[in-house]
Order: sequence, then structure tokens, then C-alpha cells
Amino acid sequence: MLLSGASIPSTEMSVVITTEFDSESLGGETSSTSSAHKGIKPKSINVSFVVKYSENSELTEFYRMAESTDDNGDLVVYDITDRSANAANVRQVIFNGRIEQREVIGMKAWRVSFTLLEYLSVAEKTEQRQTDSEVETSPLQYSQSLTGFEKVVQGVETAMA
Repeated sequence: MLLSGASIPSTEMSVVITTEFDSESLGGETSSTSSAHKGIKPKSINVSFVVKYSENSELTEFYRMAESTDDNGDLVVYDITDRSANAANVRQVIFNGRIEQREVIGMKAWRVSFTLLEYLSVAEKTEQRQTDSEVETSPLQYSQSLTGFEKVVQGVETAMA
């Protein structure tokens, strides 16, 4: 796995990608299975790897990357190169949640687990395009009632869209 060209330790690396579909039950107090789709959330990528005690500089560099911030104090957005992530159409990520580091005594190593969150997901980009096109197709915002001429113009605009 590469994050903006920097390598993440790959010993015993495990990658699990999770996609969450948000919905709300419409059944109320009934046994209905109807639900309302509320969107697709950004994918999360759960990663774990092992670093031997003798290679602790790799772990130090990993923490430096995870804790990096930009000029505004926001976490750095990384371009991700990973077979699993790219197959799930994830191109950019940020560190999310927590980093867990546990000792593996028998191996004289640490097992490190962390989560990356998709940045600007495909669903989010689609939503932004839809919002942008809605703004473009209805440039006039009416805060008062329309005159007869304005109603005709609005009808023509709607027909052309």
C-alpha cells in the first residue's frame, strides 16, 4: 500500500474495505420491511500490519504520516495505491478514528491497526454534480409571487431543461 507514494509497512498486511448503505425504516411500529434510502457513506479501509521491534523507524515514519496536517490544520489527504482500495474505486483517503498498536510478544513485534476514510467518495462527487446541475437549471430564485410574464418564462425554462 502506498499513500501519496510513501509505503506503509506490508508485513502481514490485511486490508478490509467496508461500504455502508444508510437507510431508515418506514415501517414505524409495524412489521413492514419498507425503508428509505438515505445515501451511500464513504468507504472505510481497515488496515493492519506487523512491524518488528528492530524496524521501529518504519513505525515512527508511519505515525509521522498519520499525524500530518496541512496549512489549515486539517489532516492530510493522501492518494492511495492499493489493489483492494483501487478495486473498490477509492482514490483518496484520510486517516480516521484511531491507531491501535499492540505488542506481539512471541514475534518481538507490534501489530498496528488503523482506519482510512475515503475522501470525496464517488457518491459524494455524484451528489455534488447533481446539486451543481440543479443550481444551473434553476438560476432564478423566487422569494415573491411571479407575474404572468415570469410564469411564462419559467415554463419555457423548465421545458428547455
